[in-house]
Amino acid sequence: MFNQMRDDPVGAANSREALDAARDRLTWNEIFRAAIERNGSRVQTDMMIEEMSELTKALLKYRRAVADGSLTRQHLLDVQEEMADVTIMLRQMALIYGDCTQQEIVKTERLAERLGL
Repeated sequence: MFNQMRDDPVGAANSREALDAARDRLTWNEIFRAAIERNGSRVQTDMMIEEMSELTKALLKYRRAVADGSLTRQHLLDVQEEMADVTIMLRQMALIYGDCTQQEIVKTERLAERLGL
C-alpha cells in the first residue's frame, strides 16, 4: 500500500511543477543565504539539529506504527515532511560549512564496494 503512495508519478509531477515555479522566483541558494544572513549561522545550525531530531521522532513513530499495526498514511507524510525540512537545512549547512560532494562520492563508492557492486 505505501509503496504505491511513494511511487505516485502524478503527485510527483505536480510537486515538481510547484518546485519549478518557486525556483523561478528566487534560486534556492538565494533563499537559503537570506535565512543565514537574517538568523545567523549559529541559529541555522541549531535549527538543523532540531529538524534532525524531528525526523528521528517521525521515523520512530513510523516504525512503532508498523510494529503495532496502526500505520496510516499520515505516518508516511510526517516522515516525508521532516525529510524535506532536513534536506532544506542540509543545503543551508553546505553554504555555512562548505560543500561535501567529495565526501559523498568517497562514501558512496565505499558503500558500493561493500555491496559488491
